[in-house]
Amino acid sequence: MASDQWQQLDARYVRCMRVAHILDAVVLIALAALVVFVGPVVFDWRFGRAEPYILLGLGLLVPALLLRAWCWAPVAYRHAGWRCDAVGIEIRRGVFWRRSILVPRSRIQHTDIVEGPLLRRFGLAKLSVHTAGNEFAEVDLEGIEREVAFVLRDSLLERASERVDA
Repeated sequence: MASDQWQQLDARYVRCMRVAHILDAVVLIALAALVVFVGPVVFDWRFGRAEPYILLGLGLLVPALLLRAWCWAPVAYRHAGWRCDAVGIEIRRGVFWRRSILVPRSRIQHTDIVEGPLLRRFGLAKLSVHTAGNEFAEVDLEGIEREVAFVLRDSLLERASERVDA
């Protein structure tokens, strides 16, 4: 699995992120609607003059959250990538604040593969690389194909076991 070439996340991750953001938006909108519409009835809350502004805010919140859900995923996808070579695994991500994390193979303690319901639905997984130390003790690579995650995990662990046996 060692390659000096940068790998893009799986393209299905864009749809997965969109669904996740839409679900987040639905939950936030439902909570806001409960406060605005159910709160006055159940708890006898009075918003007074603020009521039209609260409704306007809720009216603006809905399209803003849905627009974020639809537009942010491809932007974040374009700015994320990874590569695994003889030195270790390097992960790049971030749109405004870009981060490049290099985890040397000598620091890798163990790895986990996480498949939540949404990732599993799209055939994707998240590889968590655990290292010794405080900062970045766990580095996640989310949005890679499930099979690639297992091959990458085995490759990282294989090199770590070679280091221990030597």
